[in-house]
Amino acid sequence: MTVTESTSAFQAMVKKYESTGWEVRTIDHVGLRATVRVRTMPTGGDTHEQPVQVATVAGCRRLWVDSKGEVQETTVPC
Repeated sequence: MTVTESTSAFQAMVKKYESTGWEVRTIDHVGLRATVRVRTMPTGGDTHEQPVQVATVAGCRRLWVDSKGEVQETTVPC
């Protein structure tokens, strides 16, 4: 996998997590590493907004690109 393909795959994985109710806690765009956590609070300041769909899995995950250029993910303690 090329660097460009790895970067695109990593960004797609981060966006997938964000769209399913996870929040990005840390992200390193150069090193292609991120930590995501289940979002437990609704986003926005307006109390009339619909809450974000929260992921059904509790905890945190680490996302990274390995030495072969493949995106990896694993559950980690928060």
